[in-house]
Amino acid sequence: MAVISNKQEALSRLILKTLKVDAFFDIIAGGDTFPEMKPSPLPLVRVIDEFNCSPAEAVMVGDSINDIQAGNRAGITTIGCGWGYGESQELSEAGFRADSCCDIIALLQQLD
Repeated sequence: MAVISNKQEALSRLILKTLKVDAFFDIIAGGDTFPEMKPSPLPLVRVIDEFNCSPAEAVMVGDSINDIQAGNRAGITTIGCGWGYGESQELSEAGFRADSCCDIIALLQQLD
């Protein structure tokens, strides 16, 4: 799994470490990791390349319009989270909608 945030990479790492979840992620990228940030698909494409997989094998789970647009532009299945940073209407272009973490797990199992 990876985190791709528009926050600076160092801050993203600090937040994940403070929450004690950093070890769950193989890649933690921030807005300063790549030459472009979301909604550009570039960060997602680079991470997919790093994992040596295809867009069809990836899923973007996000809570903002930038996440959903980046995922869609990269050709990745998108799941919009109904909680978090963005407004609900920003998620209208998401392929799927999750209103809880359990919803995300169920959707991922269906997609598998």
